[in-house]
Amino acid sequence: MATFTLRHSAMHDTEMANCRIPANTQIIGNIHGVHHDQRFRESPDEFIPERILVKPAGE
Repeated sequence: MATFTLRHSAMHDTEMANCRIPANTQIIGNIHGVHHDQRFRESPDEFIPERILVKPAGE
């Protein structure tokens, strides 16, 4: 299971959630944390394909 994203670098100094991120800092996202946060997803531990499946246009 992939837990983290590929590394990214901040292009310029920025601030996020009251945290200063200097330019060229390497950033690695936590995919598991994002997809299992109950604030944004009901029943995060259940496999529900409809959450991610997109119906083709015209259906």
